This record gives sequence, C-alpha cells and structure tokens, in this order.
Amino acid sequence: MTPKYPLIAAGVAAALAGGYAQAAPPTITQAQSPFASLVIAGSSAAKNSVLGAVENDICGGTANTLLVSSAGGTKNFFALSCNTAVAIGSGAGAIPVGSLVTIYYRTEGGSVVGALPIASGHNILRLNLADSSCAGAGLTATCTVSGVTATAGPNDSWTGAVTSDGVDLGITDVEPALLTGADYPTGYSTTAFGHATPTQMAGLSTTRLIQQVFGLAINVGSAGSGLTAPINLSRESAANILLGNYSDWHAVPDALTGQPIAAASSLITRIDREPGSGTRTSANTYFLRYQCGSSTAITDNVGESDNFSTTDELTAANGKAASIAYTSIDQLQDPHNSTNFPNLVLATIDGVAPSNIHAAAGGYDYWFEATTVNNAATTGTSLSLASFLQTDMPKLASAPQEPSVNVIPGLQGNVGTVPLTDNGKTGTLTIYVNPYTRNGKSCNVPTETN
Repeated sequence: MTPKYPLIAAGVAAALAGGYAQAAPPTITQAQSPFASLVIAGSSAAKNSVLGAVENDICGGTANTLLVSSAGGTKNFFALSCNTAVAIGSGAGAIPVGSLVTIYYRTEGGSVVGALPIASGHNILRLNLADSSCAGAGLTATCTVSGVTATAGPNDSWTGAVTSDGVDLGITDVEPALLTGADYPTGYSTTAFGHATPTQMAGLSTTRLIQQVFGLAINVGSAGSGLTAPINLSRESAANILLGNYSDWHAVPDALTGQPIAAASSLITRIDREPGSGTRTSANTYFLRYQCGSSTAITDNVGESDNFSTTDELTAANGKAASIAYTSIDQLQDPHNSTNFPNLVLATIDGVAPSNIHAAAGGYDYWFEATTVNNAATTGTSLSLASFLQTDMPKLASAPQEPSVNVIPGLQGNVGTVPLTDNGKTGTLTIYVNPYTRNGKSCNVPTETN
C-alpha cells in the first residue's frame, strides 16, 4: 500500500483561513458517486508528486483524504477522494468548496498511458471502487486487481477492480514527441491502447509541470554483490553499462579514483523499464543522446522481462545483487520509501551526487521537465480539476515537496535566482526554483534564466 504523504501545514493553514473546515474522509461507497471526477494516467516516477498534490492542494491535507490503492497483481492503480478544500473552476465547470471529488491515477504503464491513449482516442482501465473486493475505512483502502504485469500490462487485461474509461489528463516524464522510435511502446497491444504516429505524438497538447531529478540505483546490499557504497560513475561509463559494453563491475573504473568499482569479478545485471517508459526514455536521452543526434538506444537482452512501473523495476533491482536501474531519486531519498529498497544506493555521476539542490546549482543535469498531456475531449468539472492541477503544481508555494522535484523558472511566478530561492522547508521537503530550464525540449542543454 502506498504510504500517506506528509501534511503540509502551511497549505492547510491557508485553507482554514479561507473558511474551510476539515471533513472526515469519504467512505468507499461515497467516493463512487462524486460531484466531480478526474482520470489521470501516466508517469510512475511522478506518482508521489501527483498523489501528494491532490491530497494537499485539492483536499487540504491527508487527514481528510481517502487513498485507495490496488492490491494483488499490481499496485499501480490509485484513487483519492475528499471534499474539496478550495473552490475550483467557474461556470459550467464550477466545483464549490466542500464538494466531493474522486481522482483516479493509473501509473501502470508509466508515461505510455499518459500519451498513447489520448493520441489514439482509446479508453484504458482504471480503478473501480464499486468492486466487491474494495475494503477499508478512514484514510486508506485497497481494491484487488488481478493479473501478471508481464502479460496483463501490455494487453491491459487486468481483471477485478478495474473498469474502462477515458484518460482526462496524461502525465509524461518527457515530452511525448520523444516516445517514438526505440522509445515507442511497441510492446503494447494496439487493440488495447491504439496506435499513434510520431507526428501524432509530437502534436499532442502539453503543459510543462515540474522538474524531476533522476539517478542510477545500484544494488550494493545483497549478498555477493561485491560492491560497496559510494558508487562513482562517469557519464561515459554509465552509458557503456546501459549498452552492455561493460558486463562486470570489476572492469568499470571509479570516476574519482580510477580503480575498479568492484575488487573482484561482479557481474552487472541491468534492470529495465519497457520501451515507452519515461524513465527509460530519460536514460536513453541523457546517457546515449538518443533522438538528440544519436540513433543508439538501450536494447533488451534476450529473454529479459521488462518492468511496467518504477516500483516494479526497483523491487526487481533490490532483489538482484550488483544490478543497476534508472529511477527518479525520490524513490530512494523520500523518508517514506526508506525501507522499500534497502539494498539500493544512488550513484554519483561525474563526482556529483544526485539531488535537487545539485540540479538547481547546475552541477547535476540528469533531470527533465515532466509534462501534462491535455485531452481535448475533457470538459466540465473534469477539465476544471485538470486545469487546477496544471496551474497549481508548478508554483513554488504549492509544488510537491519531494526530493526529486524542482520548479521551472518562468512558470506561475517562479523566478530563478542565485543564491537559490527555495520553499522555506527543511531536509527532503526543500525544493528550489531551478535557474536552469530545458524549455520543454529534453534534448536541450539546460540554459540559465537568471
């Protein structure tokens, strides 16, 4: 079950000052018939950020939000329900304060499901709160979704607590135009998800959301790994590992000392997401410059089973000694995840440790700008909810407080400055206005705006 996220006191205080009194979380039965609903699908790397934004910015905090997550064959379907802490939208799409809303978020399939179903006009499965398996009360509940990721994922053949619906708002780790070529979701059934040409993917209407910092996770904790932290990789060495040119950690030089990272032979296992995943695309873009002037991309090994979410990928890496995976850094740095992947550490790249402050300071540039994908068919109160999140999440004052997140300069009043401007929080809750931006094009070298 996904843990609850920290209550952001400042946001709640502001809501209370505006006359909002916290309400008890709705029951599962109540959540089935909301005043307004929204179906979000996409990035699993952004899961914590999106769920946290809904809980804090729409619901006024975790204390009055019901979080429902899937159990069984997949843990990648979610629903959040609450009585709104703020008035949202206007006219025919108006949602008054205190209105019951339910927001579904499907991360199964990652960035693929944030773009392809919208481009192709296909419905996909989302959580069904009316299913008899749904149980729980108070702040959390679960619904059983059955199936095996390796087969149900690419065919969307999940059973149990799921129902077919359209995607109102997609979220991708990079702009959909990059989810083409070797990064197109060729493993996904066209019957289930449809098909889109590169022109259609590039033509999707998108809005920049937040910056996400990525990193390479290495298993140093499993018996027999032969590795000890810290792991210092050069960008060039990392690229060769992803391409399979290095198969043994003993052959990989430490970026700081030049000595072998492993004192003796220790075979490397690369743990992959599926083609079309935003994290896989980000690794191809950053390390291999794929679609940025290079035609070289990660290729699956013979017999390899890809993973259809960041959680699945890291779970596999955590169980395989000396393995390497790519991920958003909050998956390891967020205190809520501290016990999930105890064998994994994040590698430094060219001597710089991955963090949002190092990204904002210009020393660590393995980060990209997550985008929302707009569906022209979304209208009424659903459009109001989508527009609210697209406007609210990019603001420094209300952006998700995750270790992987920075806000984009020039959006929603964010001004990049040196010294850096932050949100005034401490520890892993501190995020920054990054003076650097890729201006919505992941192939761009970050440019400074201050």
